[in-house]
Amino acid sequence: MKKLISIVIVASFTCLYQSSPARADGAVTELFQKYLANGRLGEADEQMLSTAAAAPNNADAQLGLGLLRSARAFEKLSQSLYRYGFGSKSDGYEMFLGRGSGEIARNENPEAITYDQFRGILAAFIEDLDAADKALAAVGEK
Repeated sequence: MKKLISIVIVASFTCLYQSSPARADGAVTELFQKYLANGRLGEADEQMLSTAAAAPNNADAQLGLGLLRSARAFEKLSQSLYRYGFGSKSDGYEMFLGRGSGEIARNENPEAITYDQFRGILAAFIEDLDAADKALAAVGEK
């Protein structure tokens, strides 16, 4: 799942980068792709945050940071759901994710989940999406 998220984010960033009329910072794109290609979202987030802080008017750095934070939000959500054995009982849902049924790992020993734990997962997901939204909002008209 981590690799799938990384590929989607790299493709999105590359398409946005290539379609923009002014290519502001190719170094940011290379940095972004380097970390995501290796599935190192945490390290990429740190690097993009420092790059965005060093150059607040760099739209590429802000966009990369927002996309990374979005990917990390979904990564954390999927890890939490896996821990508790989330999965569809119907066959074929994997094709919506672009994967075959044998490619998506299922937790054979899920933990029991309480209502409060599930609410905590959703609250953390919302917080993570809010952080991504703030980073993306900073792109503005740059």
